[in-house]
Amino acid sequence: MIVCSTLRFDAWRPDFASSGLSNPIWTRVWFKKMLLCNGLEGVDATTNPIQTLICEQCGISGCQQGGYVHLSRLDGLVLWSAPVLDEPEPWEIRHFRAPNVVLDHGALAIPAEQWRKLRNINPGLPHIDGLESIDIVQEHLLW
Repeated sequence: MIVCSTLRFDAWRPDFASSGLSNPIWTRVWFKKMLLCNGLEGVDATTNPIQTLICEQCGISGCQQGGYVHLSRLDGLVLWSAPVLDEPEPWEIRHFRAPNVVLDHGALAIPAEQWRKLRNINPGLPHIDGLESIDIVQEHLLW
């Protein structure tokens, strides 16, 4: 697990011409040289897991496979871990695949102050207190 103590943000404009949609200004989120999210404004946080790497051709969450993280909390940290699927079908394993940064590090821990910065950009992200607290059974997935 890595603690993402300082996040970096940059604005960019994806080209959605192929889908006929307008080209919004999106915010990419980085920790060091690792891309955590390619379009924070486009993240749909109404379900868990959420997709943090969104299709750059149309901007629709769920369009492309992968880039999903499970949100939970541990004390003052928001955790991004690999989605947990109950008896998944092969297509679910491919579709809900975690981003490489999560697969490489086990989980990302985002301190509350950094999470507030993400929520300032996308108020649809849940408040830290609204996230489920991780339990000891899940904790082994983080390391």
